[in-house]
This record gives sequence, structure tokens and C-alpha cells, in this order.
Amino acid sequence: MRAHARYERSSASRCALDSFTTTLFVLTACIGAFAQESQPSDALPIDAGAESALGASAAELVGHAFKTRRTDHFVVAYDASDLSARDLCQRLEATFDNVLRFCRFNSIPAEPLAHRMDVYFFAKYSEFDAYARSLGSSAGAWSGFYYSGNNRAAFYDSLDDPALRPLLEQIEGRRKALEPLAGDGQRRPGNSGALTRLRQELARLERQRDEHVERRNRLIVQHEAAHQILYNL
Repeated sequence: MRAHARYERSSASRCALDSFTTTLFVLTACIGAFAQESQPSDALPIDAGAESALGASAAELVGHAFKTRRTDHFVVAYDASDLSARDLCQRLEATFDNVLRFCRFNSIPAEPLAHRMDVYFFAKYSEFDAYARSLGSSAGAWSGFYYSGNNRAAFYDSLDDPALRPLLEQIEGRRKALEPLAGDGQRRPGNSGALTRLRQELARLERQRDEHVERRNRLIVQHEAAHQILYNL
């Protein structure tokens, strides 16, 4: 909150911290950097009790156990896949590095963190929506948000984005259509051309899926993480 307030008051940044400003800064700073691990930093103390409480609060909400993953500056409670959680953690740390760089470049004082920041990472949109409703709201079209009332950010796995479901259904349809054409089936007259066409369509749809996920991660995950980081510095 200290750096967040200084950011809004600074002569170099008179506009409020709105979606456009933060998204623009995060996009320009993070493109090409999200996959890099955060630079080594002074180790923050491990609070096992707080980490356990974070995971327990998520489990109580959705009815099953959550794992926790600790990074230099975050603790993430998640029920998404380990691969997705690792990708999120890399993005969070890359965003932290770039927020800190942004503050220094604009002469905004940023004090060291006293503790790691809490993040929920849900496997399903429905779980994310249940969390938003527990705070008196609803997820709607949100892909993530930071709530200063409990100082936690929340996201859900991009692959469960409701906007992505029609595309995922098309991908599944193409995969099923390929099954009878694979193996011996591709040697039947006329099947070779159909097989090539379906493989090309599948590759095109998968590219669209990957582009959607990457765009969402850049625009939402890093944007909301920037809010949380600035609030805590």
C-alpha cells in the first residue's frame, strides 16, 4: 500500500493506477521475460502457519485439498496442475522484478516486503467464482483480481476460461475425427487428404488456444499481480 500510494501521488505519475496504465507498463516490461525465474533476493522468513492457513481457506471453500508453492515473494495455494502453477509462479516473480524496476525508474520509494504475498490459483472457473461470491461479488468475465481486504490475489487456470470452451470443443472434435484415420485408416483411398486437412485444422485451432491463453496471462495475471505488489511495497 505504501508504494501504491506513492505511485498515485508522485509528480511523475499523476494519473491514478488504472487498468490502462498498469497493463501498458506490465506488457512493455514483461513481454519475453515471463518465463525467467526471479533474480535472487534476500530470503523472506517462512511462515508455515500462514501458508497452511492459506491452503486450508481455499480447501474449505471448494471442498478438496490444495497444494502450496512458495517462491521468493509469493505463496500460491492451488489445485490446478503443477505445470500451470509453475508457469503462474514464474509470471508472478517476473512481474515483481519489473514492478520493482518500474518504481526505481520513476523514483517511487519501495520498501522491502515483510512477508510473502498470498495468491489463490483455482483449477476451475466455478471455484474462482465461488471465491468471488464469498467476498460479496461474482467472477463475471473476470479472469483474476486482487482484493485488498484480505491482501490476496486470485486467478484460475486459463484452460478453463468459459470464453475458450467453444474452441476447446472444436479441438476435441478434430481429435476424435482423426482417430479412425490414423494408423491403417490413412492407407485407405481418399483418407490421406482428409488426414492432412484435419491435422492442419487441429494445428490452427491449437495455435488459437495457445494465443488466447498467452494473451489472457499477459493482460490479466500480470496486471492484477502488479496491483498486489504495489500495494505491499
